[in-house]
Amino acid sequence: MLSLKERGISPDIDDKLNFIANSARLASVLEVSSMKPGNVNPMHNFENTRFEHFLAGSISLGDAVRSAAFSGYKNNVKTGEHILNGVSDVKNSHSGGNTHLGILMLFIPAASAAGVCLSEGDYGMRNLQVNVSKILSSTTVDDAVNLCSAIKRAKAGGLCAVDSGFSDDKFNLNNEKLNEELIKNNLNFYELMKLSKERDRLAEELTTGMSISFEHARVLEKIYAKTGDIFSAVVQTYLMLLSKFPDTLIARKCGFEKAGEVSHAASNVIELGGVFTREGRNAVENFDKCLQGKDNKLNPGTTADIVAASLFITLLFGLKL
Repeated sequence: MLSLKERGISPDIDDKLNFIANSARLASVLEVSSMKPGNVNPMHNFENTRFEHFLAGSISLGDAVRSAAFSGYKNNVKTGEHILNGVSDVKNSHSGGNTHLGILMLFIPAASAAGVCLSEGDYGMRNLQVNVSKILSSTTVDDAVNLCSAIKRAKAGGLCAVDSGFSDDKFNLNNEKLNEELIKNNLNFYELMKLSKERDRLAEELTTGMSISFEHARVLEKIYAKTGDIFSAVVQTYLMLLSKFPDTLIARKCGFEKAGEVSHAASNVIELGGVFTREGRNAVENFDKCLQGKDNKLNPGTTADIVAASLFITLLFGLKL
């Protein structure tokens, strides 16, 4: 392993890069440890994916996040490569299928942007979001190719062009010549996300500078200050997100009408007080029972990924447990 001097960084910067990686690990652990309706949590497993799989993945993704932060600090960002490396590390850590692809798609640009902020000496939330936008808009075709490899490695589907002017089959993951099509059309990571944003909330986030994640990082911080309970803050933020933004993972499995019904149900829970009242907390439990099922079709997984990103951002900016 190269020494700090050989890597061209000071002990102070090394500590800050470690902090970014550990914040990502902690955000992932806190997110899956909260009792969010419809998700894997300490009291509920899916048939083939268990709570401990998420814990293993949460720890293993830290190295890729740190590398992304270092690449930002060195102004040599490779977004797709870091996502692919992270997915591979997670995959090697457990046997529970795809647990962290969506989280890594959000964490990696944020970590790279945090590294850029370190190099600029401006570690504010506004500058972080500006740098996230810059990083995503300057992605390459290689980033798109590596992202698609990461999606295939995680065995997660759903990324293709919709109403984009291109043939759906051309950029579908099942297309054996997908890499050739990406290169031939000079389609970078950012443009690929634009083709998917109408049907995938994560893709939308990656074309808007992660605007929802940043907005709800502030929301989560305020709720935590009010409750003093990080798990309650995570659940309430999750409910607020789900009530406003129908979950696109549910939409892909069951249609947008069903996703809208789930969002409406989340609104009803909030109206009853959510985590702040006894009636609301009972409603949270009942909502969870309604969403849990053998096939996991009503799992608001995209919403959970965005909550994790909001947690990551708040931790980067000094949230103390």
